[in-house]
Amino acid sequence: MDASEVVGADDFSDPEVSLYRKRLRDSHDLFHVVTGYGRDALGELCVLSLGNAQFYNHGIAFIVATGIAKTLAEVSGLPVARTAFEAWKRGRTAADFTTFYWEKHLDTPLEEVRRLLNLKPPIRYLRVQDLSRSLERDFQASRQSEHHA
Repeated sequence: MDASEVVGADDFSDPEVSLYRKRLRDSHDLFHVVTGYGRDALGELCVLSLGNAQFYNHGIAFIVATGIAKTLAEVSGLPVARTAFEAWKRGRTAADFTTFYWEKHLDTPLEEVRRLLNLKPPIRYLRVQDLSRSLERDFQASRQSEHHA
């Protein structure tokens, strides 16, 4: 039997596979909070990079690589590759997000959850967070003006 014939490997109607995929999707916003990465484009790339270090997915790897390349081509002064790589390293050293019982810790102080997950601060991201947020605001404003033009 080869891997493509394993029940549930590509059949998302399998209840356990479906639950796992929904849990990952629904936990995404928790990942932003616990990792310290914002909702700006760089923060999103970092959450995806950190997550991909834990539960590799070719599609997510492609999105991260494309996002890094696109950002490097369009924005100067934002160390996107180094910041995303730091996120990946944080994901490799952190406890497994997929087996962490998030529901049990919703009332646990954030710093305690980070300690339980062995998450160190996102140093590179924090250094450029204000610039990243400013770039995100400018980008969104330009999209709004194009949309209303």
